[in-house]
Amino acid sequence: MLYVLKGLFSFPALSGRRDPITEGESGTGWTLLFHVIPFARWTISIVRVDPGSRTIVTNEHGGVIRLWNHTLHVEAIDANHSRYSDTLEVDAAALTSVAAAIVNLIFAYRQRRLRHLARAQLADAT
Repeated sequence: MLYVLKGLFSFPALSGRRDPITEGESGTGWTLLFHVIPFARWTISIVRVDPGSRTIVTNEHGGVIRLWNHTLHVEAIDANHSRYSDTLEVDAAALTSVAAAIVNLIFAYRQRRLRHLARAQLADAT
């Protein structure tokens, strides 16, 4: 998460963390826009971590976002390919349509960074 959002957001409460996330874990901390501007206090709760199905489910909220239910899932396509998907439910009351447009931009950025990370990991493995 820290890598794929680098440049847009930082989460000082997670700085230096290397431990894997665990089901039932939760925390709240500031998000910083462009790493310097306090943006929102964000709360994340890890609802499910399922290595068997390669799925992580979180419930989150912060700032104008009242609800951010996020499911991350990876599935094998074959021995050399996989499919990654994000499913997101967002509620920001009257600002939901604005939030959705911004979230689409953030996720496009995340996907570019995630593809870069995957390529780098594959290159290191060979």
